[in-house]
Amino acid sequence: MELQAGSSMLSSKVGRIMSSQYTDQDMRVALKELDPDLVGDDLEAKRKLWRSFVGTLRIESNRALLEEFGKIADQVQFVGQIVHQLQYSCQSMRRQLALTSHDANRILRQADILKEREELVNTKIDILSHFEQKFTVSEEQLLILMSSSEPVDEKFFQAFAHVKKIHQDCQILLVDEQRIGLEIMEQSTKYLDAAFQKLYHWVQRELKSVFLGGHEADKDLKRAITTLSERDLLFENCLETLSTSRQKILQSTFLHALLHGDPTTATRPIEMTTHDPVRYIGDMLAWFHQSTAGEKEILESVIALEAIEQIPLLEEDPSISTKMNVQRYMLRLVDRNLMGLAKPFSSRFEHTVNTTFEPQTLFSIITLVQFYNYTMTKTLGPGSIIVGLLNRYEELASQRYFSMITHDVQILGANPPKITAILSPPNFLIDALATLRTNLQAIQRSPKLEEDQEKSAKRLLHGALLPFLDVCSQMAQELSGGSLAIYKLNCLQLTQDTLKDFKFTTFHLDQLIQEIQEHTDTLVELEHKYLLESSGLEPHLIALENKTSSASII
Repeated sequence: MELQAGSSMLSSKVGRIMSSQYTDQDMRVALKELDPDLVGDDLEAKRKLWRSFVGTLRIESNRALLEEFGKIADQVQFVGQIVHQLQYSCQSMRRQLALTSHDANRILRQADILKEREELVNTKIDILSHFEQKFTVSEEQLLILMSSSEPVDEKFFQAFAHVKKIHQDCQILLVDEQRIGLEIMEQSTKYLDAAFQKLYHWVQRELKSVFLGGHEADKDLKRAITTLSERDLLFENCLETLSTSRQKILQSTFLHALLHGDPTTATRPIEMTTHDPVRYIGDMLAWFHQSTAGEKEILESVIALEAIEQIPLLEEDPSISTKMNVQRYMLRLVDRNLMGLAKPFSSRFEHTVNTTFEPQTLFSIITLVQFYNYTMTKTLGPGSIIVGLLNRYEELASQRYFSMITHDVQILGANPPKITAILSPPNFLIDALATLRTNLQAIQRSPKLEEDQEKSAKRLLHGALLPFLDVCSQMAQELSGGSLAIYKLNCLQLTQDTLKDFKFTTFHLDQLIQEIQEHTDTLVELEHKYLLESSGLEPHLIALENKTSSASII
């Protein structure tokens, strides 16, 4: 199709050339340049020659065209072969890609499966690693926990906390893995028991060496005792050892203070004041009170309050906070430790009281004991053993005091003094009331509550006043009439003047006022009768009364 189009175009061009006029000068020059023979006078020859030339040119052109088209055909055939090869290669590649894709998908699926397995294995490895860390104890930790040759230090408490955590976490395993949980719990319990025993024996040795040796307790001892509070029996045994050690050291220190004093503070031995019973007992009680504060500090340095919170508190009061119950328990420990001082103090107190023959000195001792009793009650509580001992000491001194007064009153009653002509109170009553005023002032200055002051005043008046008033009444038996009333009024009035300044003696003042009023009425009646008799008005008054009575009857 393309060859026919090219031939048509060539024919068209040749036709135009053949029909052209060669008279044109430019055409002729061009032809002459091509071939000199083409420009002549013989037109027919020229025309033949031109046809030959054109035919030759046409043949050459066709030949060249065919050669070119042949080359094109070869190239097209070559391209076709290449395309065919490319198609074959593409089909092979498609087949290979399909196989590769299939293999790749299979490998990817296998890779996903392997990745999942790897993640599962890694998860199991992590779980196993965490399980080993959480539920296993190393050989080194077991050696630290159970070997008596290893010290009790930070490493011990870390290993102990680890085993304790394992024991607590076994509760989780009991839900799903009961067998493993029970085995681990049984093993951890055995380790904990061995650790508690090692800790208990170490604490026992430390408590004896620390306090009896005069050394200070370290933080490991306090931490160990806190740990032992989880086992009530071990903890109580440690407290008992602590109490025994403290009682011995306190008793030794007290005896040293009695016999040697304290060179560091230039304090003289307490025994040097035995000539002054009040100061002697006061110094011992002051040392006693000071030791109470010191003992509380020592116990707090050894026993943590949170350790006491973990044990069943004795006589726990639900109406107060846990902190207050813990403080009460700590004070009971202090109270128990101070019992070591009871024996040496009691023997000296009883000896001092029994060898004191001045009632006023005894009352000063009573006041002193009452003060420290009140202070120790505030510190240790009313149920304290030490407070009970102080109550006994107070009662002992009071009995001695009132027995001496009773003895003096018996002597007075056996040989009472004579009543003065002016019917004034006897000197022994004046002295007794002066002493009573001093003692009542001491009660008034005491830190006791008003009801306690009234109770003390009642006992004092009953034992140190009424016996002397009874002697006065005994002496007044030799009097009669107005002299008896005046004498009793003088005694009672002096007693009233002594008691009226103290509000806690109101109960006795009321009785005195009533008695004074009775004696006053008696005295007024006697004086009235005496005036009537001495003035001679009595018959006239009797007659006037009779006349008035008769008139009223009519």
